[in-house]
Amino acid sequence: MIRDDQHFKELFFEQYQTLFNTAYRILGDEAAADDVTQDVFAKLWANRKNFIVEKSIDAYLKRAVINTSLNYIEKRKRNVPLNLKNHEKAENHTAQSIIASDLPGYINNAVDNLPPKCRVIFCLSRFEGLSNQEIADELKLSKRTVENQLGNALIKLRQQLKPILSGVITLVSTFT
Repeated sequence: MIRDDQHFKELFFEQYQTLFNTAYRILGDEAAADDVTQDVFAKLWANRKNFIVEKSIDAYLKRAVINTSLNYIEKRKRNVPLNLKNHEKAENHTAQSIIASDLPGYINNAVDNLPPKCRVIFCLSRFEGLSNQEIADELKLSKRTVENQLGNALIKLRQQLKPILSGVITLVSTFT
């Protein structure tokens, strides 16, 4: 239970950066991560009188950020149609410009295009460094489901990045 506004402020300053980092790894957008993190704290404040945590407030807040991030992704996908022309433009870039500035953006876009739960599992594994068992425990899934989702994520990322990476390999081979 949140005792008073001073307790809430302490909790906010203690947890904000960790929760923001979790949201950022899922969303890949600082502004969206900030919005999600603040939204979680705003809901916590609004429900502070009825708020009771049975276990860890840290785990509760992390779960809330993950769920709110997933909801944000779903809402964004419904409101913004997929623009396939971006993929065509990517294929027309030279490999040199990809290496120089665009490759991290293409990787982020590929991660953004993963299905929401698959993306969360991938981000928790690759960016947060959690083990498959830790992810399974955190998301209340079986370890096998986590393994399958990670495998699916890697297959989808390879498929999406294959045209871009083949251009990079071609460019590198011309200089060697």
